[in-house]
Amino acid sequence: MLELGDTQVTDAGIAHLRELRELRALSLSGTQVTDGALAHVSALRSLEVLDLTGTQVTDEGVEGLHQALPNCRIER
Repeated sequence: MLELGDTQVTDAGIAHLRELRELRALSLSGTQVTDGALAHVSALRSLEVLDLTGTQVTDEGVEGLHQALPNCRIER
């Protein structure tokens, strides 16, 4: 689990996570990330749990992420 909740992480910062190919769980709760971060998150194919509570991610963004990561449980 990578816990980035309640930090100052940005959409641009999420780009650095693409290299964590084995990451299974990620919390971005309480951050300012938006749909712009989801392109980077969708590259994390081993992700099983993603916490997006309290972010600026839209329903449309989550829908697209579900398509890219169908086995990932996304918490909102």
